[in-house]
Amino acid sequence: MAKHLERQQARADLDSQFAKIGPTEHFEQPPAGWIRTIRQALGMSQAELGDRLAITQSALGQLEVREADGSATLSTMARVADQLDCDFVYAVVPRGDRTLEQVVRDKAQAVAYAEVAPLVEAQHLDDPQVAAKRLADGIATRAAQLMSKRGLWSH
Repeated sequence: MAKHLERQQARADLDSQFAKIGPTEHFEQPPAGWIRTIRQALGMSQAELGDRLAITQSALGQLEVREADGSATLSTMARVADQLDCDFVYAVVPRGDRTLEQVVRDKAQAVAYAEVAPLVEAQHLDDPQVAAKRLADGIATRAAQLMSKRGLWSH
């Protein structure tokens, strides 16, 4: 039980950090990539940035292409950002406006529905309201169980 509470607290701590970032759709990579876009906005040539990085203009051009297609390394991105007088920010954040807690809850509810719905349907209940209540109660109970244990993501 203590591990469950530790994971829940870790999600809450991360969710607090993510809230400071705001919606990630505001941070879509420019089509030309961040390096080229920022370099050009600063009025810096490829040759100038290449000199700062101790690489050729041609090598910088190749780097800009790699960054735009997602194959530049994190360490290279950090080094280039530093030479652009910028910070390189790297994060893995939940999609949309969801929190990590919501990601876990959504997964638990989906797994619970897949497990509970066939059991409720097999009861052949005549009253749809009774069936709906049993389904909702069963999903809530099973989702809570799944959230308190490891193995949720194995389903």
